[in-house]
Amino acid sequence: MASVSGPYTTLFVQAIAIVAAAAVLVMLTRTVPRRVAVPITAAVLLVVVAGYQVWNASGTFDKVRGRLSTFAPGIGEKEKCLVDGGNNEIVPFVYWLAERVPESEDFHYVSSSFDRPCLQFALLPRRMVSPADEARYTVYADPQDDASKALLKVEWRRPVAQRRIEFYTRDFALERRG
Repeated sequence: MASVSGPYTTLFVQAIAIVAAAAVLVMLTRTVPRRVAVPITAAVLLVVVAGYQVWNASGTFDKVRGRLSTFAPGIGEKEKCLVDGGNNEIVPFVYWLAERVPESEDFHYVSSSFDRPCLQFALLPRRMVSPADEARYTVYADPQDDASKALLKVEWRRPVAQRRIEFYTRDFALERRG
């Protein structure tokens, strides 16, 4: 069975309440002219009712926003642009980097595969710099240039104890200088 209560019914009842309250206030304030008292009373009641409606509506919006799931499990605000760009596989690498690069340090980024601004945002407050000489850390994320590929290949072949580069995978690594 459908309910009689709804937004139009509520509006109708509120309009009747405004008119009734205005009539009562006009009768109670006989010293104030009716042409002044009625509009003022109606305006005050209208502001009260409208304020109540706006307040209730904003609470409903909060409930709706709370139910929306904007991120996949394990994905935070900073990693969302990586996921939106189709780079889900780099998110664990970003967490790995965040554990190893102090927040106060700068890093240089070597890759042509992944979005530079997204990685910069994901690693904030760490700052991405160029050229590499200015950074204490160099992040390699599937580099495409021959020099970086060769460096990673040589370091990968070394025994773990002798490596200057820490590897996440064969093509994802972190180099510390100094």
